[in-house]
Amino acid sequence: MGVQQKLSAFLFQLSMFLLVSASQEHKKAKGRHSSKKDHNIKKLAVLLATAGAIMSIKSFNNSFSNNHQRLGVALYCIIWLQVLVGIFRPQRGSKKRSLWFFARRVVGTAVSLLGVLNVFIGLQAYQEKTSKSITTWNILFTVQISLIVIFYLLQ
Repeated sequence: MGVQQKLSAFLFQLSMFLLVSASQEHKKAKGRHSSKKDHNIKKLAVLLATAGAIMSIKSFNNSFSNNHQRLGVALYCIIWLQVLVGIFRPQRGSKKRSLWFFARRVVGTAVSLLGVLNVFIGLQAYQEKTSKSITTWNILFTVQISLIVIFYLLQ
C-alpha cells in the first residue's frame, strides 16, 4: 500500500473515530446542548474526511470500477449531507424536529457501518490488485473496531 493510500485511509479512519467519540459525548449531555468542543471535534472530523477524499480523488485511479471506490464517494457525499442537514435543523419544539433527529441518527449510523464495511471491501480490492496478503490488516482493523465498540458500549 502506497504512502498516499495509507495516509488517505488513516485520515478517513481518524475522522470516523472522532465522529463516534463526539457522538458519545453528545449522548452523555442528555438533552443539553453539545459543547463547543463537540462541535469542533465534529468539524475536524469532516475536514479530515474531506482531505482524505481530495487526496483519493487527485492521486488514485478513479475509474470507479470497484465497489470500494463507489461506496467511498457515496460516504463522502453522505458525510456532507449530514453537515448540511445539521445546518438546516428545525427549531426546538417543532413537529419536524423529531423526524429530523431520527433521520440524522439513521444517516449517522449508516455512515459508520458503511465506513467499516468499505474498509474491508478496500482491503479485499487491494489484495486482488496486488496479490499481497491482507490478513494482518484485517486483524488490526478488526481489533480496532472491537475496541471502538467496547468503548461505545462502556459509555
